[in-house]
Amino acid sequence: MRSKSLLAIAALVLGLGILSIPVTSDASILVTNIDVTVGALEACGSGCGNNIWGAGLGGGINLNPGDTLVVTQTGGAGGFNFDSSDLAPGGLHCSGANPCATTLSINGLAVTLVPAQATAGALANNNNDVNGVAALTHNEAQDWVLAGTIPGVANIYFGYADNLHTNACADSNANCVPDVGGVNLPFGSNTGGNHFIGGGASGAGLNVPPDGANHCDPNATTTLCFDAGAILIQAIARVPEPSSLLLLGFGLMGMSGLGLFRKSKRS
Repeated sequence: MRSKSLLAIAALVLGLGILSIPVTSDASILVTNIDVTVGALEACGSGCGNNIWGAGLGGGINLNPGDTLVVTQTGGAGGFNFDSSDLAPGGLHCSGANPCATTLSINGLAVTLVPAQATAGALANNNNDVNGVAALTHNEAQDWVLAGTIPGVANIYFGYADNLHTNACADSNANCVPDVGGVNLPFGSNTGGNHFIGGGASGAGLNVPPDGANHCDPNATTTLCFDAGAILIQAIARVPEPSSLLLLGFGLMGMSGLGLFRKSKRS
């Protein structure tokens, strides 16, 4: 009888233990619209004066856990339409003296950004670029930086692609585009669960001289030049579920309760 009581108590403890396990399941996020402001610049999928990602988003892009979506300049006729280091209030470039506040909303819901990325972050690039010669050389490339989260759903990263300006690429891999910092994906990847909305532009007419490896040739007619902020959304959604573990926990608790009840009746 003693052994049966111990077994019942053990089942009760085990059941409670299983119930305390943080049981999760993965979910997906459907991205239907993105809206970001950096200083005086706004870009979005729809609903603003600079609708640059609408066609790429279409009816929405579904991100399963681990999938990614990158949005940046769309090139072509849009050119450098997400050069997010321009413009600070008053038409100035973003800089330490003229910081560019950043806001982001996804599907109409504001994303809380970490303080550094909300004030003068990777999209603003806190760059000291000025019109003239410095603007032709100052490289702004920056790796992915965690900018905020949609709790339990996605991580948001900011970065900067710049293979146009002639100084050495400023990112850690020296390839002029963001591709490290928590997410290691080739910039421009658009296969499987990795979605990319963007495209290079021609730098012809900007008087930027061609430079070495990993830089575009701005004088060519090809559209391979980037000078733009970039936003990466990576789905990590995890939500509670009434799984079989929970059912097992309740079952063990029920069995232990029944055992203890029978013991009390016999005694």
